[in-house]
Amino acid sequence: MVNPVDPDYEALSDVQILSLDCESVAMGADRFVAGCWSEQAHVWKLRVEAEYQKALKRVDPEMRPHVRKAQAAWVKFAKLKCSQWDDTAGTASMREQTWCELETYKNRAEELAEVEGLSG
Repeated sequence: MVNPVDPDYEALSDVQILSLDCESVAMGADRFVAGCWSEQAHVWKLRVEAEYQKALKRVDPEMRPHVRKAQAAWVKFAKLKCSQWDDTAGTASMREQTWCELETYKNRAEELAEVEGLSG
């Protein structure tokens, strides 16, 4: 069983990590919630890469350079979007930054999963 106060993330599968209610970790203490969201964001980041690789295989070959360029631009956007919160400003800011990363990666993984042929 997963310890809701201090989960051992290394012992958990990706599915278990994503199923955690991070707001309940350590009774909602900002740094623990942010740590939980950071673990979930990491799982989504890995899924973004996996979905990107799948999308490259699904699109028409002449569209692959465009998909690569779009993904490179998205990576830059994601870094800038979530860097608006200064993680040295305290735990509440760190919490906002990790939530941003979690949602940004999750949304991109879902977008990439929907990419089809994109005929040029």
